Amino acid sequence: MQSVRKPTTWFQLGVIGDAGPEIRNGLGAFLYVARSRRLLFNLGRIFSQRSTQARWRAHRRTASASFAGGDKKGVCIYYESIMYTKIMKWFAQTRLGGWLFLNVFDKIDKPLMRLTNARLSTGIGTALSKNAILLSCTGAKSGVERDVALLCTPSGDDIVLVASRTGHANNPGWYYNLKAHPHCVVRFRGKKFACVAKETKGAQREELWKLATEQYPGYDTYARRTARVIPVMLLVAAP
Repeated sequence: MQSVRKPTTWFQLGVIGDAGPEIRNGLGAFLYVARSRRLLFNLGRIFSQRSTQARWRAHRRTASASFAGGDKKGVCIYYESIMYTKIMKWFAQTRLGGWLFLNVFDKIDKPLMRLTNARLSTGIGTALSKNAILLSCTGAKSGVERDVALLCTPSGDDIVLVASRTGHANNPGWYYNLKAHPHCVVRFRGKKFACVAKETKGAQREELWKLATEQYPGYDTYARRTARVIPVMLLVAAP
């Protein structure tokens, strides 16, 4: 007897509705992120089972032949990481995803990245996590040190930061902080070092913008969402 495939329910996907007041404290934010990640994992599993199943098997066969010893388990983990990265990139470009990254994930990343010198962040499990940084800068008006978790693009020994703010109408606060006080501190890949920031213009900005969008195409989505020209900052190691 042929089995009947049960339809996927919203409960199985892990959808929990609007976050509401539960994300106002650290524990609530952690639980909200955990359940959001469950949703993304299950979406990835469903996509791979349906529309991309045949192509997924072909990728695994091709990669298995190229790996010494035919380590199929390692290949599967590798491609599942690629799929999860693609889902996270897509999710970050949505308005809900952008809001979560700015208002929820950031609150978790700050203490976590401060403790580990940016070795760990909420982006763990994706290819983007290796380029997560914690920027410490001085408030433009308050003069108080401010921390913000960001995605960077390495350019040789320098660091590129795109002030996209997921396409908001106004520039992020850290951009004005760096304009007023260019000297800052960066935690990146287990290291902590001082930098000097400058805003790029003209051909240099276009070159660095292209470099950043090759890593994360979402910047182009954010640029279409806002009327402002998104600033591109270059951080150079302080002498």
